[in-house]
Amino acid sequence: MKRKLNISKQPQHKSRSNRCRILSIASKVDAVFTPTDNVIMSSELAIYESFMNANIPHYAGADSFVRSGAFATCGVNYTDAGIKTAKLAYEVLQPGFKKAEEFITLDGGIITVNTEVAEKLGVNPDIFRRFWASSNSRNNWKVRDSMLSILQTTLELGALYAFVSIALFISYRLLDIADLTTDGSFVLGMAISVSCAFAGHPILGILLGMLAGGAAGYVTAFLQTRMGVPSIISGIITSTGLYTVNLFVMGWSSQISLLKQTTVFTILKKTNIGGSWYASIFVIVLLVVCMILLRLFLSTRLGLSLRATGDNRAMVTASSVNVKNMITLGLVMANMLVD
Repeated sequence: MKRKLNISKQPQHKSRSNRCRILSIASKVDAVFTPTDNVIMSSELAIYESFMNANIPHYAGADSFVRSGAFATCGVNYTDAGIKTAKLAYEVLQPGFKKAEEFITLDGGIITVNTEVAEKLGVNPDIFRRFWASSNSRNNWKVRDSMLSILQTTLELGALYAFVSIALFISYRLLDIADLTTDGSFVLGMAISVSCAFAGHPILGILLGMLAGGAAGYVTAFLQTRMGVPSIISGIITSTGLYTVNLFVMGWSSQISLLKQTTVFTILKKTNIGGSWYASIFVIVLLVVCMILLRLFLSTRLGLSLRATGDNRAMVTASSVNVKNMITLGLVMANMLVD
């Protein structure tokens, strides 16, 4: 059923006046659409409650608005758009390139709904799923829960950075050493992994990155235990030196493109394990395995000696345990986990 729509256009001014303008038009319209605009985006968190209180659905031009409080949007997958644009730019830069496509089309689109806002507006998000089901024969639409998308991204990044937390737990909590080496070894591992993936060896890159991180930890431990440099200073020295090492590893380039290159995540994606959650499942499983192995290690005699080194070094020395070796072991382990 078609309905006649009366459209009221409102100009965009300074972000400070957005909230006042929204309140002034809230009683005059049944729904609001805002195009993709950085000024509106910056004030979305301040205006979305005004729409909810007025029971007005706010449709936006991009899913980023929906994550910040807008009701829903329907558009293309910007990730796919970026990938296709990058591929086109890559082809243009290749020798012998003749002519580029005049335009690029994207199949289908994504409907993104903020389920929290939908609940407060009294709208059942399933109506969008039913729309997708009814139009699936004509278009390749996808319905995505914005909160679920945020959760997925949060899990992936949280699990990746959890390895840094475990590394700092070993150095700071167990050894009582403020190790600043992680600031440089974290980037070192990424530089080596990316370089190896670019050369076609993504799995080898992870292993070499861990070994390089362990070597960085060993340098810091050597400065502390053999040369008497304070722990913080030794970490700063190693971390500062790694800036040059990282650039050398990446061929004196600040970035390396993995476009059209095989990575660990592209390998997992081809297996179709976990669907769109393949990256989250991989990093979470890897994190859990790492935590279990670390827990088992800390229960061994060597692990107990490592834990005791941070609590009472005098007692450990009296027990014929080499404190210097324990510090070296702990810093090597910590920086290997960072990578």
